[in-house]
Amino acid sequence: MNYKVIAFDLYGTLLNTDGTKDACVRYFGDKGIELVSLWRRFQLEFTWLRSLTGDFKDFDEITADALVYSIELLGLDHTNELVEDIARSYLDLPAFDEVGTVLARLNRNFETMVVSNGTPSSIKIAVKNDELHSSLNYLVSASAGGVFKPSPIAYDQIFGFTACSKAEILFVSSNSWDINGASTYGFDTFWVNRRRAPFENLGARAKYVGQDLNDLMILLDA
Repeated sequence: MNYKVIAFDLYGTLLNTDGTKDACVRYFGDKGIELVSLWRRFQLEFTWLRSLTGDFKDFDEITADALVYSIELLGLDHTNELVEDIARSYLDLPAFDEVGTVLARLNRNFETMVVSNGTPSSIKIAVKNDELHSSLNYLVSASAGGVFKPSPIAYDQIFGFTACSKAEILFVSSNSWDINGASTYGFDTFWVNRRRAPFENLGARAKYVGQDLNDLMILLDA
């Protein structure tokens, strides 16, 4: 292995998107649990649809739009203040248990970066709130090119931060659609299969698979 850079997806890979549950349940009780999964589903779908149509909105706006749609789909009432309060939970998502330790270890021998659909400001706040920023060399907003992952244009943004070749970058994500995109783009990939789910059959495959980032650390002998 000749990797020099380890590139990590953020949401679902380093940070647990189920961390929105407390805010959702506070307002909607048991319905809030269902809201968590619907919100994440439509957040992703809206990024893909806007990439396809060319009608770009940034990730923060899409996150709010997906939240409103999910609330209305469940037949629940909302105010602007409620939506803003719940949406802010995306800035304070908890890191998975092993993330801090693994990033610190890997950063001794590799350059590390986040490659996220999030806005630059939201990425910065999220990793700082979890005290991960000191173990990350670069924070890359993949949507800076006006589209979202898994568009090739989104992965192009990485090369505004490193002169390394594709072969020197290992891309890590828990989202199999992201792994498909990064693999098709030409990166070696590591799929963090936290949910022990089947891989989405979209053609490309992960080169490596692990259950969490401890498996990545073992692979890289870090």
